[in-house]
Amino acid sequence: MTTELKMIFRQFIFLRIQDSVASYDRAIEIKPDYVAFLVNRGNALYILKCYEEELASCDRGYK
Repeated sequence: MTTELKMIFRQFIFLRIQDSVASYDRAIEIKPDYVAFLVNRGNALYILKCYEEELASCDRGYK
């Protein structure tokens, strides 16, 4: 795989993960206490290196 293709692939994955965070945000609005939504949102934020938001999301899910 060429360097350019690797960059495009990384950007695609990054955008898909951002989309998943937005989807979890919408799901949490509907069902705010559903633990799986909160933890999975935290996992996606961790991948995006948004560590403070990730901790807050996971903490809320584990309480």
